[in-house]
Amino acid sequence: MHNHAPEMPAGFTLRAFESVGSTNDVARELSSDPSYGNIVVWADSQCEGRGRSGRVWTSPAGNLYNTVLIRDVGALAQAASLSLVAAVAMGEAVARFLPDSGGLGYKWPNDLLFDRAKFCGILLESGQALGNNWVMIGSGVNLVRHPEDTPYPATNLKALGADVGAAVLLQAYVERLDHWIGRWRQSGIAAVRDAWLSRAVGLGEKIQARLADGQVLEGMFRDLDAHGVLILDVPGKGTRVISAGDVFFP
Repeated sequence: MHNHAPEMPAGFTLRAFESVGSTNDVARELSSDPSYGNIVVWADSQCEGRGRSGRVWTSPAGNLYNTVLIRDVGALAQAASLSLVAAVAMGEAVARFLPDSGGLGYKWPNDLLFDRAKFCGILLESGQALGNNWVMIGSGVNLVRHPEDTPYPATNLKALGADVGAAVLLQAYVERLDHWIGRWRQSGIAAVRDAWLSRAVGLGEKIQARLADGQVLEGMFRDLDAHGVLILDVPGKGTRVISAGDVFFP
């Protein structure tokens, strides 16, 4: 199946599959096995891939589908900022293979874009096993194809000139993730906040934020706070702090 399995950093165990329902589901099943430390689940395809809020993530063969389960993350409220950590790690990995990474950007809270077209989505899930909290970081990267029927622009790395296979990108990503999680454990989100903001799409511009209750707020994306929460300046309503929602660019 995988002729050239990627090498993992110390403390990470790789499990590779041709096809699974969802890499997050496999990682969850493995979370209670004490023989594993941090777990990387990689699949050529998924038949039940999912994104945030239960949305379907189209998962044809040829792209990169993986979940990294990180153990002993401490308080889960703080661990939510690992979506930003993962975005920066994936961004740095992808940038190695792009002819020009100038268009690479991070869309709050969990997407990677190139010239505002999405090529990667990240999904965090959390739980407890063996007496400690864990977080799963699921990500899907459009390597060679992307869905056409999306409500937002989409692209793939091949179309952007990046000739990189799933194994090579996965290795680069987990290496950068290991680095940034080490810094996150020492300093919290402060360690990664500046790196994320340096490529933040829409920063200082007018955006729309759709909240979980369906409310849509429009204002200027001013900053991230010390917890990775989006700060939005809404005309006539002052500053709003948004911890969960979907961002759109009008």
